[in-house]
Amino acid sequence: SVKVAGSNQELDPAKLSKAANFLAQGASALKGFFGRGGESELAAPPSSADPSALCGETVKNETDVLYVAKMPTFDGSLGSADAELVLSYLTAPYVRIPLLLQFFSAPARFA
Repeated sequence: SVKVAGSNQELDPAKLSKAANFLAQGASALKGFFGRGGESELAAPPSSADPSALCGETVKNETDVLYVAKMPTFDGSLGSADAELVLSYLTAPYVRIPLLLQFFSAPARFA
């Protein structure tokens, strides 16, 4: 056994290894339950909000948006500056919906 200086407790390494094994098994079960256990299948189909799908080039961040050769016009609805703005909003996963709502709710869009 090992004596811990700060708490005057005796620790048995054999008991610790059992507890560590139990925790590792629990973590493995949780990973499997939440789909992070190494499986290659996607839980959902790819999102249409992916800027790469909209412009036909790999876009992972705002810098990649700047280097897109030809901006999508969305059937002539948006100019290249607005399309660039929309694509850059789509690169921000947690705030993309509020940003897009603000963009499309601007009074100038209804003219």
